[in-house]
Amino acid sequence: MSNAELAALTVIALGLHLLALTVALWRRRPQVAARIDLIFAVAILVMLASNLRWPLPPWNGPLVGFAVLELAIAAVALSAMRTTTRWAMAGVWAGFAWHTALSALAVLFALTFKMNRLF
Repeated sequence: MSNAELAALTVIALGLHLLALTVALWRRRPQVAARIDLIFAVAILVMLASNLRWPLPPWNGPLVGFAVLELAIAAVALSAMRTTTRWAMAGVWAGFAWHTALSALAVLFALTFKMNRLF
């Protein structure tokens, strides 16, 4: 993956979050945010599952915590698509804020630093 591809991917991810936020607020449908949460949580979990050495001892504590957080976000997003309870909506918006902040930080990183080899 080149620098240009990484920058484009991160900008697209942030753009999707901002578009979903606009649609969710404009139409008053937080399920849009739940869908984006679920998509990004599953994508992150698939990326983590592609390298299954991290959960084996010696444990990488922050990465295990990150995986547990993404599992929780995916579970709350699935729950919010079925019900509209307050706790589910609060969890969806918290997960959405987390993913949006990560996307914004990824854009900042991709546009600031240049790498010779990424993967």
